[in-house]
Amino acid sequence: MNWGSIFIINLSEDMILTLVRYLCKTVILVLLVSTVTLWYLYQQTNSGTIYLPNAPGTASITREEETGIAHIKAVTEEAALYAQGFAHA
Repeated sequence: MNWGSIFIINLSEDMILTLVRYLCKTVILVLLVSTVTLWYLYQQTNSGTIYLPNAPGTASITREEETGIAHIKAVTEEAALYAQGFAHA
């Protein structure tokens, strides 16, 4: 038994071109979906409430609409520094 002949597939040139086209379309679709997904997941959170379990106190972060500059108000200095690190991350 010749093991090399088992893996040889006789494809015509049209079938190979069709397979290459499908492969290219699949790769482009995967890249597009991945790009949109990453863009959506890594958008900056501009509103809402986030509860951080390791935060040393209560703090609020507000951002200016036009510039995005963060303004931090906190109960303690530790909480303010923690919120500043969170706002800049």
